[in-house]
Amino acid sequence: MPGWSPHVGLGQPFLADPAFAAHYPGHALLLLLPPTGALAWLLALHLALAHAGAHRLARALGLGPGAAALAGVVYAGGGVAQSHVHGPCLLLGMAWLPWGVLGARWALAPGAPRGRLLVAAAPFALTYLAASPETAALAGALAWVLTVRVARAARVTGGLLVIAALAAALSASTLLPFLAVAGETDRAAGLGYAQAARWSLHPLELVGLVVPQPFAGGGLPPAEVGHVGRPWFLSLYVGAAPAALLALGALAARRDARARLLLVAAAPFLLYALGEHGPLHPLLFEHVPAVRSFRYPAKAFLPVALCAALLVGVGLERARARPLQAALALVAALALAAAAAAAWRGATPLAWRAAATAAVALAALVLWRARPRLALRGGLVLLTLLDLGLAARGVIEVAPAALYSAPPALLGHVAAAEGAAGAPLRVATLESAFTARGVAPGPGVGPEAAAQRGWREALLPNTAMSVGARTASGFSSFVPARQVALRAAAADVPMPRYLRLLGAGLVVHAADDATVAADAAPIGTLGPWVLSRLEAAPPWAAVHREVVAADDARAAVAAVTAPGFVPGRACVLEGAPPLVADPAPRPLGLATPRHLGDDLVVLEVDAGPGGVLVVREGWGRGWRAEVDGRPAPLLPADALFRGVPVPAGRHGVTLRYEAPLRGAGVAVGLAAWAALVVVVVAARRR
Repeated sequence: MPGWSPHVGLGQPFLADPAFAAHYPGHALLLLLPPTGALAWLLALHLALAHAGAHRLARALGLGPGAAALAGVVYAGGGVAQSHVHGPCLLLGMAWLPWGVLGARWALAPGAPRGRLLVAAAPFALTYLAASPETAALAGALAWVLTVRVARAARVTGGLLVIAALAAALSASTLLPFLAVAGETDRAAGLGYAQAARWSLHPLELVGLVVPQPFAGGGLPPAEVGHVGRPWFLSLYVGAAPAALLALGALAARRDARARLLLVAAAPFLLYALGEHGPLHPLLFEHVPAVRSFRYPAKAFLPVALCAALLVGVGLERARARPLQAALALVAALALAAAAAAAWRGATPLAWRAAATAAVALAALVLWRARPRLALRGGLVLLTLLDLGLAARGVIEVAPAALYSAPPALLGHVAAAEGAAGAPLRVATLESAFTARGVAPGPGVGPEAAAQRGWREALLPNTAMSVGARTASGFSSFVPARQVALRAAAADVPMPRYLRLLGAGLVVHAADDATVAADAAPIGTLGPWVLSRLEAAPPWAAVHREVVAADDARAAVAAVTAPGFVPGRACVLEGAPPLVADPAPRPLGLATPRHLGDDLVVLEVDAGPGGVLVVREGWGRGWRAEVDGRPAPLLPADALFRGVPVPAGRHGVTLRYEAPLRGAGVAVGLAAWAALVVVVVAARRR
């Protein structure tokens, strides 16, 4: 398993980036199945895990079997879960959320043995390893609210802190390397509020709890709605009949302690999820520094979805005691669905979904009035499954298998250009390429899937990692702080020069984009996209003899963005250069790649009179350099890349990467999981 990925942006520490979920156990399916099959099974298994967790938590709160079953269906089959099929890491975190709450309640109950704390930490650790660290924090907060009823507040707080520490030990194989390099990312100093609050949940989106996906297919005006462009939370729908029961459950708060607890638990998460549209997120962002490292407040809706599903179960039990209220609530759900169908007339997807919802609501009403016991024992569960399945058709889009199996069309042009250059070439993507739309691949494929396929064919981020193409503009959850600083300093720099600063040799843009027309030569086209060779691009690796010294990253960024700096002709080296290079104009020294891997790069270098070898791959902690088998300094060059001083003559240069604290993290993690196994086995024997 590689520790470094050169294929996303300017290279990221693969094992140190939680977003890659490198050590999540569920990804062992990739060793057994093709990637698409492994992903499909991973999603299906975690939907089942989410249902089981919500069901068990409902039973722990005292709900009956029928109510618990309905709560599990609403949680695992509702719009939130189906939306997260588009973002598997969030679905994985959603699946473990109820198990984290269950484990905390079980481990912190009065008289519980201390060994349970280690077992309770496992869901939190797995949530973190599944690339959903925010969900782990949300699960801890929700666990505190739902557990403080069964134990004293001090015991719950202390116990959750112990669980958090044990979860950190269980996930140490990813956590320790991440902490070692976190200071190099944009999260270290905190994000700006505009970035942190991006993709807030708009209050209008709450209409989606009772109307399936109202802001798509010609529904309500999307101009002010936050989910436009968001890859998840396309729907919050809980179902027609469950929506009525949710209202009943909320109305039962005056007499039912469970309903009060769930409403109190959901309220702060909902306020936070509203982000810039609510009062809580701006307040916490201003006064709690830790909040400034997190993005996308809408993620906080996951605990709200769980509490809503449990309230549906409470409402179902309330319906048994109040049949008249239940009938009125179902009539209200039917009227709402009918109104939705009438509001969006015409053959739009939304109108069809609203009509299907109305039909299911009517069936639920008939079932309830004719056979109340049958409804309680599973009839509503089956109708809700049907309703949610119909609604999900508007959220989940099917893409052709070729989206993942066939190589991207422009990849062949990249390979040919690299072959001619004798070295790798980084591909940058202009903004215009994202707005270009290719021809739909065939009937039955929705616009989002068609766009995704077109983007992959055109090598737009982040598709390049799966095919091995290096990108200069890929997206990462943890952007190197150096790249953020360069982007800010180069705001007024012409695009071709900025691309050269990123080390790009190729650029993808829309056919009608003239931004780089004078500085790029087209080498391949694909519908509305063009792949061009950037003129005067700096070499991927070469020995520079004109060296500019910089004290730190800020000074290096200022030097490379200065008007007189030409990328590829001179280099900026941070720290006092151990080699005083000859500033006289001479040709660059040659560097020929002999081995090119994620963690190991071997080059043959003809340094001439000597200089600084600049390899335009991302610099980061963990990289080490050797010249002719002996350790050599490895310094940041041109703010983003790797620089190695080399003496005169011909030399072999080797660059190796080892994720910082990788060995310690693996050792701690294995020891923690072994201790967990011992605790479980010992408990079973007792």
